[in-house]
Amino acid sequence: RRPAPMLTLFHAPRSRSTRILWLLEELGADYAVRHVGIRYLDGSGAGLALPGGLAAELSAKGSP
Repeated sequence: RRPAPMLTLFHAPRSRSTRILWLLEELGADYAVRHVGIRYLDGSGAGLALPGGLAAELSAKGSP
Protein backbone atom coordinates (compact mmCIF):
# COMPACT_ATOMS: atom_id res chain seq x y z
CA ARG A 1 0.00 0.00 0.00
CA ARG A 2 1.30 3.40 -1.00
CA PRO A 3 1.39 6.23 1.59
CA ALA A 4 -0.71 9.33 0.97
CA PRO A 5 1.07 12.22 -0.82
CA MET A 6 2.58 14.92 1.38
CA LEU A 7 1.32 17.77 -0.84
CA THR A 8 -2.19 18.58 -2.01
CA LEU A 9 -2.78 21.14 -4.76
CA PHE A 10 -6.22 22.71 -4.87
CA HIS A 11 -6.39 23.37 -8.61
CA ALA A 12 -8.85 25.28 -10.76
CA PRO A 13 -8.49 24.37 -14.45
CA ARG A 14 -7.67 27.29 -16.78
CA SER A 15 -6.20 29.32 -13.91
CA ARG A 16 -2.73 30.25 -12.70
CA SER A 17 -2.66 27.13 -10.56
CA THR A 18 -1.75 25.28 -13.77
CA ARG A 19 1.75 26.73 -13.33
CA ILE A 20 2.02 25.12 -9.90
CA LEU A 21 0.80 21.82 -11.33
CA TRP A 22 3.49 22.06 -14.02
CA LEU A 23 6.15 22.85 -11.39
CA LEU A 24 5.20 19.83 -9.28
CA GLU A 25 5.45 17.62 -12.37
CA GLU A 26 8.87 19.01 -13.29
CA LEU A 27 10.13 18.45 -9.73
CA GLY A 28 8.81 14.89 -9.73
CA ALA A 29 7.02 15.65 -6.45
CA ASP A 30 4.56 13.25 -4.89
CA TYR A 31 1.29 15.21 -4.77
CA ALA A 32 -2.46 14.94 -5.01
CA VAL A 33 -4.75 17.27 -6.96
CA ARG A 34 -8.19 18.37 -5.78
CA HIS A 35 -10.12 20.20 -8.47
CA VAL A 36 -12.09 23.24 -7.34
CA GLY A 37 -14.25 25.77 -9.14
CA ILE A 38 -13.69 29.51 -9.03
CA ARG A 39 -16.00 32.42 -9.77
CA TYR A 40 -14.76 34.45 -12.74
CA LEU A 41 -15.04 38.22 -13.11
CA ASP A 42 -18.08 37.83 -15.36
CA GLY A 43 -19.86 35.97 -12.54
CA SER A 44 -19.70 32.56 -14.18
CA GLY A 45 -18.25 29.49 -12.54
CA ALA A 46 -18.69 27.85 -9.19
CA GLY A 47 -17.88 29.54 -5.91
CA LEU A 48 -14.58 28.86 -4.21
CA ALA A 49 -14.49 26.80 -1.03
CA LEU A 50 -10.88 26.80 0.14
CA PRO A 51 -9.58 27.50 3.64
CA GLY A 52 -7.34 30.33 2.43
CA GLY A 53 -9.81 31.60 -0.16
CA LEU A 54 -7.17 31.49 -2.91
CA ALA A 55 -7.60 30.05 -6.40
CA ALA A 56 -4.42 28.03 -6.08
CA GLU A 57 -3.56 26.59 -2.75
CA LEU A 58 -0.86 24.09 -1.87
CA SER A 59 -1.11 22.41 1.48
CA ALA A 60 1.43 20.17 3.15
CA LYS A 61 0.42 17.19 5.25
CA GLY A 62 0.49 18.14 8.90
CA SER A 63 0.38 21.91 8.29
CA PRO A 64 -2.50 24.04 9.60
